[in-house]
Amino acid sequence: MIIYLSGPMRGYPQDNWPAFINATAQLRAAGYDVLSPAEHTMGMGHDPRTQERQAGFDLKAALRWACDAVLRSDAVIVLDGWGGSLGANAEVALAKAAGIDVVPLADALMAAEHRPDVAAGPGIGGAS
Repeated sequence: MIIYLSGPMRGYPQDNWPAFINATAQLRAAGYDVLSPAEHTMGMGHDPRTQERQAGFDLKAALRWACDAVLRSDAVIVLDGWGGSLGANAEVALAKAAGIDVVPLADALMAAEHRPDVAAGPGIGGAS
């Protein structure tokens, strides 16, 4: 099952990468195929240790990737604090408009504990 990991980034220390990295590891260990914007922006040359965007970092390109990734996913998993993030709100709205489940991280991990077939099964819980 392909999931997109959504949550707040801009304005958080290290762009909230520690939370994204931890959640990505937990979700992969639970059998999910994770699309992480933190990993993607790292591949674009963004360094979360600075609060400034590096020269050449293209925020619009990162947002285009995020929209495409949401639409390729079977579900969107949200980190704590997502409701205060413009980007995460946009990702959640896009997922809901496309009929894609939106599930809090804790619920996704709990569902994985109770469903050994989680990687193959459609849906992981009720839409939020």
